[in-house]
Amino acid sequence: MTPNSKGIPDMLRELPRREQLGPWLLLLGTTLGGLGMVWDVQWHSDVGPDTFFTAPHLLLYLGMATSGITSLVIVLLNTRASHTSQYVDGSPAVTVLGTFRAPLPYLLCGCAGAGGLLFGLADLWWHEVYGFDVTPTSPPHVAMSLMSLFDTAGLLLAFILLRSTRAGRLGLTIAIGACVPNLVFLLYSTPPIPGIATVVLAISAAGVLLLSVFAGALRRPALVASVAPGLILIHAALWFFAPAATRIYADSLGLGLRDYALGVPAMPITLPFALPLAALLYAGGLRLGRARGWSPKVVIPVLGALGTTLVVAGYLSVPLGTTPLTLLPAAPIGAVAGWIGWQLGSLGRIAGAGLTTEPPIAQPGRTASRLLTSEA
Repeated sequence: MTPNSKGIPDMLRELPRREQLGPWLLLLGTTLGGLGMVWDVQWHSDVGPDTFFTAPHLLLYLGMATSGITSLVIVLLNTRASHTSQYVDGSPAVTVLGTFRAPLPYLLCGCAGAGGLLFGLADLWWHEVYGFDVTPTSPPHVAMSLMSLFDTAGLLLAFILLRSTRAGRLGLTIAIGACVPNLVFLLYSTPPIPGIATVVLAISAAGVLLLSVFAGALRRPALVASVAPGLILIHAALWFFAPAATRIYADSLGLGLRDYALGVPAMPITLPFALPLAALLYAGGLRLGRARGWSPKVVIPVLGALGTTLVVAGYLSVPLGTTPLTLLPAAPIGAVAGWIGWQLGSLGRIAGAGLTTEPPIAQPGRTASRLLTSEA
C-alpha cells in the first residue's frame, strides 16, 4: 500500500461483515453481564444470600456466554475463510494451536467469556464448601471480575476497528458506559490505605482511563463530549433498574426485603457519576489543545489529572467514606491513567490502520482493496 498526500494508504483491507456485526453481539454480552452483576449486588444488599441459579446469576452468565459464543463463531468463520483463495486479512489476528485464525478482539472476549463461566463453576464449588458469602473479594468473585479486563479490552478494540463508520463510533460510545459496572465491581477489591478511599480513587482513575482510550482512538473533541449523555443515560437506567428488579423478583419468590433495606441502588451509587463532567472537560481540553498546537504529551496527562480529581471530588457528596485526603493522590494517578489510556487508544488506531468496511475491489491472488473514502 502506498500513502497518499495525507499519509493515508490508498489501498485498504476489507473488514469482513462478520466482524462488523460481531462487536454489537459482544456489546450485548457485556451489557447483559453488567445488568446481572448490578442486580446481584442489589439482591445481596436488600434480600440476602442466594442460591447459584438465581435470575441475576443467570443473566450474568448469559452475558458471558453471549460474548464467548460470539467469539467462538467468529474465530471458526475466520479460520474457514482463511483457507479460501479469496481470503483477505481483516482485523489483527492470532493463530491459535497452529490452526485457528482468531481476530484479536474476539480472542480476548472469548477467553473472558470462557474464563468467566469456568470461574462461575468454581464459585458454585466455593459456596458448597464454605457456604454463602456476600463479598466481592472471595477468590472466585475476584477471578470472574478479572475477566472483565479482557472483555473490556476486546470490546473496545472491536469497535475501534469500526471507527470509520457512524455505527462504529456510536457503538464505542455505548461500550464505554457498558464497561464501567464490570470494572467497578473488580475495583471493589482494591486494597485499603488508611485515610484514603482507595476504591473511589481506583474507580475514578479507571473511568478517566476509559475516556482517554476513547479520545486516543477517535481524536475528535465533539465525539468525546458525546460520551457524557451516554454515561448519564446508562447510570440512570441502572439506578432505577436495580431496586425495581430486586423487589419484583423477591415478590415473585415470596421473599421479603430486609427490615433495614433502604431501596438505595447499592451498586449504581458507587459508580462515578461525575465522569460525564470529566468527559466534557476532556472534550474542551482537546479542542483547546488542538487550537493552540499543544502536544498530547502535555495535554493528556493534565486532562487525566484534572478529570480524576473532578471524579473523586464528586464522591465527597456520597456516603462512601471518601475523605478530602483522597484528592491528594488523584492528580498524579490520573495523569498516569490518562496517558496510558491515550496510548492504548492510539494502539487501537494502529491495529486498525488500513481497514475499511466498504466492499473490496477484487485483485489477483489473495488481495483486495478499496480507495479510501473517509477515516475517523
